[in-house]
Amino acid sequence: MLKACLKEQQQLAAIRESVKTEEEEKQKSKESKQSEESKSELDHDFEGGFGGQEALEDRYVMALLTLFELEVY
Repeated sequence: MLKACLKEQQQLAAIRESVKTEEEEKQKSKESKQSEESKSELDHDFEGGFGGQEALEDRYVMALLTLFELEVY
């Protein structure tokens, strides 16, 4: 009886360890995926993915405002 109880305790400990390991691997995978996504967002920090089209439009508008000496408030 004592041997069976000891064996069960060992099996439960092994199961707990395997579950803990699986959870740690899932967490690492999730963190890795999140860091890749955030890195990807930083790589594409412009509207529409056209290589700075928004900045180009802003410069164009500023040039027109300067040309016509308009004030924007």
